[in-house]
Order: sequence, then structure tokens, then C-alpha cells
Amino acid sequence: MAVAKNPKTGKWYAKFRYKDYTGKSIQKKKEGFNRKADAQKWEDEFRSAHEGKEEISFAAAYQKYLLDCEKRQKATTVANKKGCLQYYEVLNKMPITEITAQTIRQWQNEYLLAIDTKTEKMRFSKRTIGFINAQLCTFFAWCIKFCGLSGNPVTAAGNITVKSISEKPERVKNIWQKEDFARFIATVKRPDYHLFFGLLFWCGLRRGEAMGLRIMDVNIVDKAVTICQNRTRLGMDTPKTKNSARTVTIPNHLIKEIKDYMKRIYKPRGKDLLFSGVGDSISNHFLNQQRKIGMKPIIRVHDLRHSHASLLINMGFSPDVVADRLGHSNAAMVLKIYGHMYPQKRVEVTDALNKMYQKQKKRLA
Repeated sequence: MAVAKNPKTGKWYAKFRYKDYTGKSIQKKKEGFNRKADAQKWEDEFRSAHEGKEEISFAAAYQKYLLDCEKRQKATTVANKKGCLQYYEVLNKMPITEITAQTIRQWQNEYLLAIDTKTEKMRFSKRTIGFINAQLCTFFAWCIKFCGLSGNPVTAAGNITVKSISEKPERVKNIWQKEDFARFIATVKRPDYHLFFGLLFWCGLRRGEAMGLRIMDVNIVDKAVTICQNRTRLGMDTPKTKNSARTVTIPNHLIKEIKDYMKRIYKPRGKDLLFSGVGDSISNHFLNQQRKIGMKPIIRVHDLRHSHASLLINMGFSPDVVADRLGHSNAAMVLKIYGHMYPQKRVEVTDALNKMYQKQKKRLA
């Protein structure tokens, strides 16, 4: 029996069996239709959406997705995907086959694009909104391949746009000049910490890149270090991106410091970590030392990398050179992160053009 009328209520209902992706037969029934055609339409639409597909909740499917990712992706990438699960809590109990574009659109409007009533600012930054939404889209793309889902509801919901209202401030706002760093580093007594902070400021390394350096990655003759692994809280991993695997030249004063530092290491071997004694507590030590000596502004460890970028920009190096040294994919990425540091360079260009014009005007007079 598929569609029939309930003699007691006078309403139509649809009752039928369908098979999921494993071939298992499942019974489904829905009552309360005023017309036979409505009941039949609902059955047809349900079969189209569920026949041959896996009946699994969002939460269960996401766990299967994470297990698959753990076999194929970097630990930090999987950790980010696990972290995103908290944002999808409202979807957890819903079968993935019943999550529609309308469901996603409502979630975006009511959660992702929500405004904090106290601060009257967006709950998340544009970047975070884009990341959370993109991760969800990737998950449903996986469901299409491996759970028999017929379409991606995130893609169907359309591009997510953010209203032009007050947002969280830019992350790159506090940096040090070389005088600031000189004042700070003079108070750091531990040799490994002293060299570690120096590599971040003078070479623009990420914290994990410096922590992952091995003895064999340091070339004293060529005055350079090779970045080929990244140390995270989850252990050793590959560099953050393809372009992060690079060779970075080192200024002479750091080369001398590296030589002196290596003399302190007992029987160093090529695969030994250069900074085996530097752990996650380095960030807290960095902040505490700043407060102890009254540094202003107070910056994060990662801001030493930003300070290096600022140093290069003020020295007149092009975005291409900065991108190559920092391990960014292209100059556009540098301009996106550090573009606000370039206005003074534009003024200098205008001044140079004005001077050239005045000289030419005098010659023609």
C-alpha cells in the first residue's frame, strides 16, 4: 500500500517501504494530507531524496568524515575540522538527507551572521564566517561521494554575504620596530630563547617552523635555514602550505649566535631539534617578559613575524620579495595581510614623481 485514506479522520496518508544505500528495506509513513495528490507528491519527493541513500544523522556522518580525514590529511587540518563541529550543533540530530538549502540559509542568517546585542558587532569576523561555511560545504561534498547524498545544500544556499557593519579589528595591529626588539631581546638570558626570538624577528619564521628546525636544517656556510617541517601541539607535521617549505637566509649576527649556541649542545646530531627545550610555554614566557620590563605595545609571539614583514616593507622591498621570504603563495597575499603598511610608500612614489616633474619643468623653461 502506498497512498490511502484514513476512514476515521478523513485524511490521506502515505505508507510505503524504500531501500537505503545498503539495500535495507525501511518503512515510512506520514499522515494528515487533505488531498490524495498531496500524499502522493510527498511520497515521490521522499523517495527521490532517500532511495538508495544512507539514513544517517549529521553528527554521525561528521564523525565518519573525521575518521576518513585522519587517514588522509594533516593533523592540524583535522583539528580545525573538529573545532568547527561546535558551530554545527543545531544540525547534529538532523538526517543529512533532510538538511536542505533552506535549512542552511536559516542557520547562516540566525547563527553565522548574528549580531552581538551588547557590542552591536558581528559575532564572527568575515574571515571566520567564510571558514566555517566553507568547511561545512566540504563536508557535504564528501557526503555526496560516500553517503549517497544527491546534492550539496550549502552550495544550493548560494554565496554567503556579510553586511557592511562593525566587525572585529584586524589581527595585524601591534608590531615592533627594531629598536623595540633590541630593548626586549637584551633582557632574554636563556640562549635558546634568545636565538628563537631572533629567528622570528630577523627571518620572519612562524613559531612552529622555528620549533621544528633540526640541526641539519641550518646551513652555516650558506647562511640559511631550510623550512621542511612544522612543530604543532599535536606533534611534528609538514609545513603549513606548499610555499612554506622554503630556504630563508640569515643575517650575519644571527649566524654568529647560532655557532655559539650549537657549541652548547651536547654531541649534536643532524636530526636533533635545534630548540628541543622550547615548548608551548614559550608564548607565556614571551608575554610575561614583556610585562616584566614594561614593553609597549604588548605583542604575541606571532607578531614577531609580522614585525619582520613591516621591517622589510619599510626597507623598500617589494611584496614579491616579502612573499618569498615569509612563504606566502604570492604578492597578493602579502598585500591582503600587510597592505595597510604600504600607504607611506605610495606617498614616497608621488613625491619622487613631483620632484622629477619639477626638474623637467626647469629644464624646459
